Amino acid sequence: SGLLQLCRHLLPKSNTQGLKGSLRHALFSVFGDEATAATPPPPGDQAEYKRALYATCCLHALLQERHRFGPLGWTRRYAFDSHDLAYAHGLLKDIMEHNGGSVAWGEVRRMCGDITYGGHINRRWDARLCETYVQLLLQQHGSGVDGVTCGFPQPPAFTPEALDAHVDAVLPREEELPTTVFGLHSNQQSDAIKVAGRSLLAGLRVIEPRTAASAIVYGRDLSAQERIKSLLDWTLDVMNSFNPLPEGDALRAASAVGGARSDPFACVLEQECRRMNVLLSTVRRTLVELDTCLRGDTFMTPEISLLRQELLAHSVPGAWTAVAYPSTRGLVSWLADLCQRVAHLQGWARRGELPKAVWLPGLFNPAAFIAALRQRTAQRHSASAVVAAAAAAAARDAGGGGDGTEDDAGAGATRAPLQPREEIPLEDMEVVVEVTSMRSVNQVSLPSEEGVYVHGLFIEGAHWDATNSQLSIPHGLRQYHERMPVLLLKAMHRKRAPHAVEAGRYVACPVFPTLARRRRDVFVAHLRSSEPASKFVLSGTCLIMDLCEV
Repeated sequence: SGLLQLCRHLLPKSNTQGLKGSLRHALFSVFGDEATAATPPPPGDQAEYKRALYATCCLHALLQERHRFGPLGWTRRYAFDSHDLAYAHGLLKDIMEHNGGSVAWGEVRRMCGDITYGGHINRRWDARLCETYVQLLLQQHGSGVDGVTCGFPQPPAFTPEALDAHVDAVLPREEELPTTVFGLHSNQQSDAIKVAGRSLLAGLRVIEPRTAASAIVYGRDLSAQERIKSLLDWTLDVMNSFNPLPEGDALRAASAVGGARSDPFACVLEQECRRMNVLLSTVRRTLVELDTCLRGDTFMTPEISLLRQELLAHSVPGAWTAVAYPSTRGLVSWLADLCQRVAHLQGWARRGELPKAVWLPGLFNPAAFIAALRQRTAQRHSASAVVAAAAAAAARDAGGGGDGTEDDAGAGATRAPLQPREEIPLEDMEVVVEVTSMRSVNQVSLPSEEGVYVHGLFIEGAHWDATNSQLSIPHGLRQYHERMPVLLLKAMHRKRAPHAVEAGRYVACPVFPTLARRRRDVFVAHLRSSEPASKFVLSGTCLIMDLCEV
């Protein structure tokens, strides 16, 4: 009975025919003969009412079908269903009745964007995407703002037959929908298929037999016992090549920082080394326990049995990911990435000062690094303010014997005492991203005095035009995931940031740890662009730290 109930719940959601099917279902649920007879239209401008209702159906279908593109569509699944459309239909009628028979488009946009559909959404960037669709579709004179449209022109008539023919004539083939309707890159359709295939293969790998010969290496069959033993020996060799990273007094003794515990970046380094040591010790301990069980010296616990199964599936064990950094990599790629992270932290700890360019994706907690940048900038402004105030006080004391005559005023004017520099509270600090022309970290010769150079980030959903130093819409198939140049991160007062001064010239791009976009963004990079910001919102433009998925 439990299986039948599960199937009963899954059947309505799986019975879909893509965007065309969802749009047809939405249109006929409000424009069909039975729907019209059950809910008669309100008194007033019927043409405007039908245009608004048609736009609401298009919005419903788009929001419902965007989930097919995975995290680039929505960062999580939302339960948009026919009840939302029925509720929006009722709100539209109420708005017309209270507005003298005309459609108050601003009120319709607010009710749909904030209540009917926005009420499902609990993540910041998904809410921005929903609001963009609402602003583009729910317009009095057709759909579109600033030349950006979603490809839904008004039908010639609102009869069921005309609407059915209109859907076939307007909407392109399913493989062309990402670029023409959803505003995504053309490669996103194939990427969605790859993600689904990868998930299917992962499920098959979990249920495959573990006792039979299931792998062929160097021309011979290997049993599961031989596979896990070979993999275990190789992984132990990798882990034994790592030395523990210095912590506490050992870290300060081994570095040039000495006792400078007030340096925010020194605190970040100490936290990173501590978390890396916890991860390395956890991996070693679990591997040694598995090796002991395989030799028959101890009983295999459920935790070690699960570890064995995960290693056979070439996935990162859950016991490791619980104390590790966000990653979607497979086992081999994860271990190779771990080696690079350890080497990066060892070099930083050995030098005791920030590298010329920090590998930001190589940190456990990059958000703490961003907070340290803001804190250090606030400390420098505070120290500069104290020095400037002391210099101004000394200048006043030096000229304090005057009697207020014109000669004294002239002498004071030539001295031009220093003005105290404004202190910036930490909560008013904001990180500003400046994209440099350096394509490789090897081109960085000296650390920045204004901020910190970082590297290793990728851009998704847009193309960085290095010639014009701005974001652009990607056109080629290769302009999908691109490595960004070296970035300069600076902290300044939020009111003086370039994106605050020129609000219409910048696009807010969230920075996510992985392509999964499951966790909240690390920080927001405001990048310059001459294109409307809504184009990049629809394309899901963001910066990604760890691009590898296999």
